[in-house]
Amino acid sequence: MTPEVAVLGISLGLFFSLICYLVTNLSPGGMITPGWLAEEPSLEEAAEFGALASAMKAGELEKARRPAEALDYTLVRYDDTSTGRSLLVAREEADFAREPERGWGTIVVDPEGDDTLVEVPHPLFDIKTPMVGVEVFREARASVLLVAGAHRYSWEDKRSDVAHAPDTAFDAAHEALLPARFVVQPHGFHSDEEDRYPDVVLSGGVAPAPPETQAIYRALEDQGIDVGLFDGGSRFEDLAGTTNLQGASTRESGGEFLHVELARHLREDEAERSEFARALASALARAGEGRRRG
Repeated sequence: MTPEVAVLGISLGLFFSLICYLVTNLSPGGMITPGWLAEEPSLEEAAEFGALASAMKAGELEKARRPAEALDYTLVRYDDTSTGRSLLVAREEADFAREPERGWGTIVVDPEGDDTLVEVPHPLFDIKTPMVGVEVFREARASVLLVAGAHRYSWEDKRSDVAHAPDTAFDAAHEALLPARFVVQPHGFHSDEEDRYPDVVLSGGVAPAPPETQAIYRALEDQGIDVGLFDGGSRFEDLAGTTNLQGASTRESGGEFLHVELARHLREDEAERSEFARALASALARAGEGRRRG
């Protein structure tokens, strides 16, 4: 398939357009059809997906065409008239009547964006996290939004849990997009846990919490966010993302990984979700300034 590159004016704003785009590119997997299996990429296909992400981040459209064509992915350029941002989107062709056949996900890139990656590894299992990802991507003016394309438990052996399974297209893209100053992953915890936890649990994936993670935690607190910090011990350990593959590679590359667990009511309430996205974007900006001064 030859990638189609089209300039689309988004009169209603990027948020609604991207949400629509992402919804049509997420297969329900185990949630609706338990027997459905996402296609497992070969090592070569995963490498191609990584090459696609890397070329997009560099703004090299012509270079991105080759892996996109090899993977049957479509490249679409968005001109977001509400923010003035020019974005490049790579997605598997799908619509409401036809699910994606591979389920590898979507890459959204602003080559001129800040050095922050926003990643959504569990878009169907962690309800509404794609919407959180889109809003954080917008508010933080991040360079990349990477959204997985299948349910976390599409495979019984968890090969589709891209935050933990090796050799996935998602992880290949993540690796190709490094180094990055910040990698932010929104996740969600279940309602029966909400009485025991604050609305947001922040972790750098290691203990003690890295200094920048602590700074972001304090900045969120200063803005009135009900937030907890994993800093070792048993408190919040089950929500800390300590075995997250992307967290390990981000730290190895010198970046800051932020594992952000969100209560369901915050993800589902539009006003709360937007307030959190703005607060996190502000906290990232403050931490980034501190890092440059340091």
